[in-house]
Amino acid sequence: MSLYHLAPLRLGAGSVIEPGNFGRLLSRYMPSEKRAFGNAWMLARELIFEQARPRPSPSRLSCCFALPTLRDVECYRKLVDPNFQQVLHEVAIVDQSLAQHRGARSFVTMQDDVVFLGTTQAKAARYWAADPGDPAEGYELLTNSSLRVAKALE
Repeated sequence: MSLYHLAPLRLGAGSVIEPGNFGRLLSRYMPSEKRAFGNAWMLARELIFEQARPRPSPSRLSCCFALPTLRDVECYRKLVDPNFQQVLHEVAIVDQSLAQHRGARSFVTMQDDVVFLGTTQAKAARYWAADPGDPAEGYELLTNSSLRVAKALE
């Protein structure tokens, strides 16, 4: 089954994407009046999702992310990579026996002008329950496995 992954640089066929990069970046966020790094709202969202995560579902903080279809890639890019800075790769899951979860991206998008905590807790519950959400925003696949690059598509 073909899956897709966006990365900040072109990876060669056979390259392995290890799980946990998103969580690694979140762990480096720092508040600073001079040199802030990161988005505190995104960090708060991910901590709420982690708190709501049923075990043994993969943690968003220590997994690999893939997009199940090219339509999901289009949906993701509209929200996260509209300038096409990321490189699209076709990938495969290295170890299919490890935990996976398919989630609706509509539950991880941030909304302006809504009460954050309750709304995000409700979204996390629906995400982990595999609620289909809004198909227009696409889906993502989380896996505890590494991903192997079949080829760069761009």
